[in-house]
Amino acid sequence: MVFYNEIKLIYFSLSTLIVIIFFLLLLRKFNQNVKKDIDTITTFFNDVIESEKPIDRSQLKFHEFDMMAKEINTMFTEKIFAQQNLYAEQMALLESEEKFRNTMDSTLIGVYIIQDLTFQYVNPAMSLMFGYSQEELLNKITPLDLVAPAYREQARKNLIRRESGELTRINDVKCIRSNGEIFDTMVLGAATSHRGRVASVGTMIDITERKVAEDELRRSKNRATALLEAIPDMVFRISGDGVYLDVKADSKKLYVPSRDEIIGKTSEELLPPELAKQITEKLESTISSGKTHTFEYQLEMSDANTTYFEARMVKSGKNEITTIVRDITEQNKTAAEKNSLEKQLNQAKRMESIGLMAGGVAHDLNNILSGIVGHPDLILQKIAADSEIRGQVEAIRDSGMRAAAVVDDLLTVARSAASTRTVHPLNTLVSEYHNSPECAKLKSLHPGVEFIQSLTKDETYISCSAVHIKKCIMNLVTNGAEAVNERGTVTVSTKTLNIDKKKEREKGLNQGEHVVLGIHDNGPGISKLDIEHIFEPFYSKKSMSRSGTGLGLTVVWNTVKDHGGKIFVNSDNSGTEFELYFPLQKPEEGNERQKKETLIDTKRSAHGEHILVVDDEPLLREVACEILLFLGYTVDSVASGEEVIEFVQSTKVDLLLIDMLMEPGLNGYETYKAIHALYPGQKAVIAS
Repeated sequence: MVFYNEIKLIYFSLSTLIVIIFFLLLLRKFNQNVKKDIDTITTFFNDVIESEKPIDRSQLKFHEFDMMAKEINTMFTEKIFAQQNLYAEQMALLESEEKFRNTMDSTLIGVYIIQDLTFQYVNPAMSLMFGYSQEELLNKITPLDLVAPAYREQARKNLIRRESGELTRINDVKCIRSNGEIFDTMVLGAATSHRGRVASVGTMIDITERKVAEDELRRSKNRATALLEAIPDMVFRISGDGVYLDVKADSKKLYVPSRDEIIGKTSEELLPPELAKQITEKLESTISSGKTHTFEYQLEMSDANTTYFEARMVKSGKNEITTIVRDITEQNKTAAEKNSLEKQLNQAKRMESIGLMAGGVAHDLNNILSGIVGHPDLILQKIAADSEIRGQVEAIRDSGMRAAAVVDDLLTVARSAASTRTVHPLNTLVSEYHNSPECAKLKSLHPGVEFIQSLTKDETYISCSAVHIKKCIMNLVTNGAEAVNERGTVTVSTKTLNIDKKKEREKGLNQGEHVVLGIHDNGPGISKLDIEHIFEPFYSKKSMSRSGTGLGLTVVWNTVKDHGGKIFVNSDNSGTEFELYFPLQKPEEGNERQKKETLIDTKRSAHGEHILVVDDEPLLREVACEILLFLGYTVDSVASGEEVIEFVQSTKVDLLLIDMLMEPGLNGYETYKAIHALYPGQKAVIAS
């Protein structure tokens, strides 16, 4: 049984082995056929791919590959479509690149692409900017070669940072042209990809002109700032709605002490209402019209002084103005002083011209009047007291005396009021006039006028001609009495005043102590139109026959001027006041005036003394000789200095009476010197 089982196992194993060998042989045959079929399919597909033609399914001998062929045909169709789409995209890309290149080539700013620190693309503007050709920039010149040497290291770092995308902002670069010129550029770049690798693309602009303009603007701003700081004017920036935006000013000159108190506020909050309204109106007009407005105003400052300002308002923005304010207080004072000095100068010139004319007229009139006044006196000495013609002769003499007074005033205007001056007490001169016959006559003519003296307690002294100062007092008091007319007061006052630096500018006087002689009346006053002319000769609103010569105030003005003083007039409807300023003097020893004037004794008889009259005017010689003969003198006369010299050489003369002004030939002084050289002891009187 066991053996049978072993035989059965061996038989079964051999059968299995034979079957396996059969299948192996069959499989080998099948593999050979499959390999052949695979080679055929591979060749087929290679031919199809290379020929780019669809698969001919009829050529396939295997049904298993029919479906594969269908899929391959689908893939082939998709390949064709993909190739067509790729071609279209390539054409579009080429067209876009062409447009980009054309745009970049035609732009006015430099365009570049940099990779690995070399140019991959530059446009014509870039090459023109540096003075190189595009070929030179692409093949020979590196980006760093175009940067000024001092800035190359920083430029290298910036290029690396741009390629990495780290640097994206605009920056300025100092570059160098092919001719070595250094210039400024502005660069803007960004990271990009070029041929599959990182690069940077950017633009470059030549900003040399802009830099020059910026530098000039900066210098201009610096100059403007320096100028603004240098000028003493105040500057205010104000918005269109009147709010103060900024202030540049010395706090001492501000109406509001603190600058911080001004910023953010309006004029209505800071200034007096009337001025605030004026500023607001000017501001609105400046904003709307764009025109510059200039105006003046005044403010009562914290020190209680009135300050005058000039404001110039300029539109400095769409809704903003700048106002420059200048303190013109001193300027106004200077202008007023200048105007006053000009008036004084013009008046002095007019008076000088009038004086020259008056001098010539007075000289001629004086010669004529000598006969008119002298002969009536001689006639009156010869006729009886009850003579019928005595009244007519006296009328002729009185008329001549009045004419002589006019001539005397003309001579005062024409030449210095007094050739010699001594120190006199002014109060005494005032009192002497008030006690004089002239003042008594004036009081009788104006009984309704009260004449008042208001003099200093202590005596004050001035250097003057007493006669001319008393004449000034007389003229001004007379003028005041006639201005009052019926009832009122005329006050004569004296006082002392120290002229300091401030008053020196106001009054035009030298610093120091001055005596002020004032004459005030409470009449109707003098109009502003007339007050500028009152010192001119014969300018009067009164009747000439009423009083005086028409030269009263002219004489006053000339006398004060010749005494180194000043005269001021203040007048309104309450009256008029004249103030005469004279330098204060100290009393001099031995210079006290005699209280009583010694009169010449005209009744003293002569004893035949020989007098020689020397005058070029025949009428004056005649009158002088007749008077001297009447007085008992021995008299001769000659007409010139040359005749005197000849006369005294042959005839002894006790006294020479010589006219100062003689034409032609020697004048009086020259004549006296010539005679004194011949006869040192010769006595002479020189007059004019």
